[in-house]
Amino acid sequence: RMSGDIPEERAKLLAAVANVNLPSQPPPPPQIQDGPSPAEFETPLELVLASALEIFLEFMTKYCTLGPLYAISQPLAVLKTRAVYRTLQQSAVPTPRIQEVDEEGNLVTPPRPQLPPVTWRRLRSEEGSSALWMGWHSRLLHMSAWQGGAVGLFDVAVYFPGNSTPALLMKSIGSIFSTICVTHPLDVVQTRMMAGTAGYTKTGVYQGLMRLLKDDQAYDGIGRTMLFHVLSVPVRFGYLGWFTGVGWMLALYPLERRAAIARLERTQTSNPDAPPVKRLGWFESYRDTGFQYYACLTFVELTVSAISSALLDVALEALENSAGE
Repeated sequence: RMSGDIPEERAKLLAAVANVNLPSQPPPPPQIQDGPSPAEFETPLELVLASALEIFLEFMTKYCTLGPLYAISQPLAVLKTRAVYRTLQQSAVPTPRIQEVDEEGNLVTPPRPQLPPVTWRRLRSEEGSSALWMGWHSRLLHMSAWQGGAVGLFDVAVYFPGNSTPALLMKSIGSIFSTICVTHPLDVVQTRMMAGTAGYTKTGVYQGLMRLLKDDQAYDGIGRTMLFHVLSVPVRFGYLGWFTGVGWMLALYPLERRAAIARLERTQTSNPDAPPVKRLGWFESYRDTGFQYYACLTFVELTVSAISSALLDVALEALENSAGE
């Protein structure tokens, strides 16, 4: 078209655009935020409600995904806990007061009676099949609140300024430690339910928590338990592969055993004649009966999790391909 056909106002606009010196460098990419900043909320109450909703959604996600997994592996978790608890029960068995005389006329104290080993057949015959799933709900609540709370709390912390690499690391560590401290009473309840201790066998989670608070035992063994949970974070959140994750969790068994004993230790009635609980060394713990159940538990849970993740990836890829077509 001829320039004369162009209206005067449009011609001036085109001339102004032609005379603009465009920069040689491309514009910087836009900054992408992981979530809304606190300034986007009008009141602090809105920020609190949004944070609570974020944590609740993460909790429900873990609750729905861990429920079927723990329904499969719960019998192994119960047997492992019963085997560890048998150590405390054996130490509480009183020494026979009747003394015998040997051939030389010396007084001999008979050995302490040994309790029968923990097996699934004996547990099922003595307490019923339901005992193999004892403490399933409390364990599910504990792990869902811990893992979901840690993820949700970290997502909330990212909303606030200061997201450099060291700051993100501190926010992650703070989220993990905070949720472990808050959910530790649930850990004590689920351990005592699975062990079948008196007062925790035929009761609910709420009643168990109230009993802990009444007896001032809600934070028994929190030090070793916190250390175990922190060291198991790479496996719990899927940072390690299957083979490495199984080896890592098996290496942590001595620490897990000591943490479980610390959560159960004050459930035994004090016996002045009872010897102290035998403290096995780090490598001696692998000869304990509970390690066999713990190894099977770790294998089953990580295998089921890996298969579920693979099936989910296949399903998502199929949906993307169908949507693209």
